Amino acid sequence: MGVRPRTMLAVMLGALAAAGVVALVVAVASLAGPQFPSEEHLPDLPPGYSYAEPERGCGSGGCFLEVAVVVPEDLAATEAVAELDAAVSGCRAHSLLDRRSRCTGVAVLGRDTVTVSVQLRDLGK
Repeated sequence: MGVRPRTMLAVMLGALAAAGVVALVVAVASLAGPQFPSEEHLPDLPPGYSYAEPERGCGSGGCFLEVAVVVPEDLAATEAVAELDAAVSGCRAHSLLDRRSRCTGVAVLGRDTVTVSVQLRDLGK
């Protein structure tokens, strides 16, 4: 005996409602979540490196945390960036429910200031 049309309709409506609830929870978590990444989102540095005081800001793509890195004295800034880039750069979802991208990168500012930045990108960017 086959499935009755009303039963099939009820199952489909239930599945659609469940999908809607999940989408709503993810959207609310992404919009209501923290606007700035916290210092705990900074990656661990290799031995010999340390962080200075962090700075926070926001731009058109989202909010960020930027920190100068104190590098070992025998390394040039470009060598430090090359060493750190593979260890700390990349993007991932901010959390299980907050699906904004949390991206980490390394750069040289000016002539010799190495920075690590963590950015929470707005949804869709």
